[in-house]
Amino acid sequence: MLTVATFISNLVFHIGVALAIYIYATVAAILFSDRFLSDILEILPWDLTGYKHSFMKWTGYGSIPLFIPIIIQEIINFSLWTPF
Repeated sequence: MLTVATFISNLVFHIGVALAIYIYATVAAILFSDRFLSDILEILPWDLTGYKHSFMKWTGYGSIPLFIPIIIQEIINFSLWTPF
């Protein structure tokens, strides 16, 4: 979606980026909280710091495909903004 929006217009691309980040963050939060909602899983002793560390690592790796179209957009439309 973002790769195609790069070539349509800047407005469509920026709306697509905002939408993609929102969807990605929502799905990641649901996956994180869903792990602890089952009845049997609530009583198990979890290594919560290890789980948080692993979760952050995998969400970081999962966001790499999100940044590829953003980098392509910046390469195509690069301009050096200066306040002068």
